[in-house]
Amino acid sequence: MLPDSLADQAEPERSASWTSAHRAVAGLTALVGTIGAIAFYTIGGNSVPKPDIFMASTGIMLALMYVGILKFRRANLRPWLLVAAGLTSAYIAMFLMNYGSWFGLSFGQPGLLDALMLANYPLATLGAIVMLSRHHVRTGLHALLETVTLTVAGGLLIFVFVGVRATEAATSTSATVVAALYPAGNVLLLSVLVAVVVRLREKPAGMLLIALGFLGNLAADLISSWQRLEGTFQPGSWVDFGYLLCFIGLASAPAWPDNGAQSLAETLDRDEGQVTAGRMAILLFALLSAPAILIGQQLRGADTTETIATVGTVVVLALALARIALYNQDLRRKEAELRSAHDELTQSERDKQSLLWRLNRAVEEERKRIAADIHDRPVQQLAALSYKVETVALALMTNDLDKASEMTDEVADELSEQVANLRNLMTEVRPPVLDERGLVGALTDAGAAFAQSHPEVKVTVDGGEIALEPDAETALYRVAQEALNNIAKHADATVVDITIVSVDDDVELRLHDNGCGFDLATKRSFVADGHFGLAGMGERVAMLDGSMEVDTAIDAGTTLIFRVPALRQPVLTATGAN
Repeated sequence: MLPDSLADQAEPERSASWTSAHRAVAGLTALVGTIGAIAFYTIGGNSVPKPDIFMASTGIMLALMYVGILKFRRANLRPWLLVAAGLTSAYIAMFLMNYGSWFGLSFGQPGLLDALMLANYPLATLGAIVMLSRHHVRTGLHALLETVTLTVAGGLLIFVFVGVRATEAATSTSATVVAALYPAGNVLLLSVLVAVVVRLREKPAGMLLIALGFLGNLAADLISSWQRLEGTFQPGSWVDFGYLLCFIGLASAPAWPDNGAQSLAETLDRDEGQVTAGRMAILLFALLSAPAILIGQQLRGADTTETIATVGTVVVLALALARIALYNQDLRRKEAELRSAHDELTQSERDKQSLLWRLNRAVEEERKRIAADIHDRPVQQLAALSYKVETVALALMTNDLDKASEMTDEVADELSEQVANLRNLMTEVRPPVLDERGLVGALTDAGAAFAQSHPEVKVTVDGGEIALEPDAETALYRVAQEALNNIAKHADATVVDITIVSVDDDVELRLHDNGCGFDLATKRSFVADGHFGLAGMGERVAMLDGSMEVDTAIDAGTTLIFRVPALRQPVLTATGAN
């Protein structure tokens, strides 16, 4: 299994791309392995001894592995050298086994050869684990449970069907220890395979080739061990292809660039625990391994391993059931999240419909009010003025200059009054100050007017002039007015800061007060309770493809952030005529 603690100590693996050197080393390694395998099973044992073919081809591949490591893996040298050292240790053991007699050497069982062969497992496994920690791995309880479950289930099968029988057949204490260490080494190889399958999200070619090499070693070990126990093992049989595959995979791995490897800080993430088809297969294997062990023991009629089999079965079942229970818990949690999200979406849709209805009603009422104001004041007054103008005309016709002068003064005064009324109506539609002084100037005037009517509040406005569409200017000005009204009604603030800045392709208006704030969780109930201020401001900017953010907490003040797109068309500047 891959310890999570190693992830914190791992350095990032450098990514690379295929070069002619990569192709040359990888291709040569594959070629040597292919030729060696073909020669091993065709001419081996006839004109050339099989051990000679095996040792020659694997020796060349081992040398190419070191070339690949020194050429392509210098930035991540230590774990690759650990894997190479493990493979080298096994190669030396096989070399001494086949050619030790040439040098007058003889080896007992167990002895040096077993020590060299066993050193392969921890060295290669440790190097592979460090490499895994440098890649995009799943973390969290889900992946950990699956890794442990599959490793325990596979390890139990190895020990029950191979390890226990091998230790029973041993004739001495040292032989018993060695017989137990070989299946333990196989479990180490299995743990790396499980980690690659379960925990490695993006599987680089280098790690897949290492896994392939470990798989070949593991399969050959288990099959040859079983054959030895059954008395059917024959040197040079097809089982040795597993060891050839081990050398081919491990020797080729350094020459394959790991484009998927990235900085650990950027790639580690939490496993969300979805049970995919592959994960279901893992759980199914874990569940079936337990009855398979019991059935196998029953068929063998062995009773010395009943305790191991029973305890191991219980452990595997418990781990698999724990993973299933965790999956069910995830389903319930996700179901609750979906239900909550659906409820929020439904309520949001209701609030939006209510707000749109209120906005449409308010717009219609505002139109009626403006129409009534125009009818009751300017229209009526202008109609009355038309009669006075006719009176002026009659006075002039009768040469009554005094009356004409008096009536003319009255008409002028009333015209000035109606012009002022019309300007007020225009201000309600679009404040002229926006055209005269721009948005910042208009906000400054609005802040000054607010501070004048609320002397206990200090208002500051900061920002430079930013080109905006007229509709966007009006919208930001209106939401600022509404925000100031809300502050006056609810905030109990003493300081209000208004800032307008350009952010990327947007214009951002911020209003911050140091008032009492409110619980943001209650915001969704505002519309239902008849408080449309915040919702109306958000809807106003949303109609311009903008957005509103609210940052607040009780006794921590409130910050409103409005964003709208900046001016879409270039601003045309006037130039003087030559």
